[in-house]
Amino acid sequence: MTADSDGQHTADAISNVKDTLIKNPGSLILGVRMFDGEDVPWRSRFGNNLTVKVFSLVTGLHVSDTQTGLRGIPLSFMRELLDVPGDRFEFETRMLIKSAKRYPVVEIKIETIYDSKDNHKTHFRPVADSIKIYRVLFETFGKYIFASLSSFLIDILLFQLFFNLLRGNIASSAAVATVAARVISATYNYIMNYKVVFKSREPQGRAAVKYLILALSQMACSAGLVTLGTIIFSSVPAVVIKIIVDTLLFLISYQIQKHLVFRE
Repeated sequence: MTADSDGQHTADAISNVKDTLIKNPGSLILGVRMFDGEDVPWRSRFGNNLTVKVFSLVTGLHVSDTQTGLRGIPLSFMRELLDVPGDRFEFETRMLIKSAKRYPVVEIKIETIYDSKDNHKTHFRPVADSIKIYRVLFETFGKYIFASLSSFLIDILLFQLFFNLLRGNIASSAAVATVAARVISATYNYIMNYKVVFKSREPQGRAAVKYLILALSQMACSAGLVTLGTIIFSSVPAVVIKIIVDTLLFLISYQIQKHLVFRE
């Protein structure tokens, strides 16, 4: 178990988390604070609400209090956490991310105690610790963006290379160059996502099939939605509609890849 040293956790709260862990030895127990009281400093309320929403958006997990220090941790999970980098709030965030789909989270409401609404003493450093927390949250997404952008560049460069080498009929050369470049860039993107971005434990064959299905579905959705958009919003340039549609599909694809295709 872990508990903060700033006096926020009562003996009863610690005991309740301990008892819950004993009853649920395979779950991560969180003593979550309620931030709706009048005595809660506005910075704490705002910071927690923002982090909870961003955490849920990026990871797909909903946790009421991402920075609670009162936690009951299963012994098997604690052994795994010995190899997790970081300390303080950064480590706590990595713990929650690592628990996803492996250790169910059980929340226990605890009393929220602040020694002063305006001058509460805390070990949390608003700027430095917030940067570390959000760096952890966007670590995987940042790699995902890099893999996607580098795949796009590879696709464009290979298309130009193959098109110049073929030197045949313009239409056939463009078609062959497009397909060849897309196959290579897609293979690169798959390998990057599997090994670097999501560090997947999914069997490669199964992940490859699901990735292919997702890629084809995404392409079909893009074509269909862009076509529909140009019909409905005829006054809007088609390229603008495509940018909006593909950006939304890009974000949706991230969640699908993270939780279904490349399960960690």
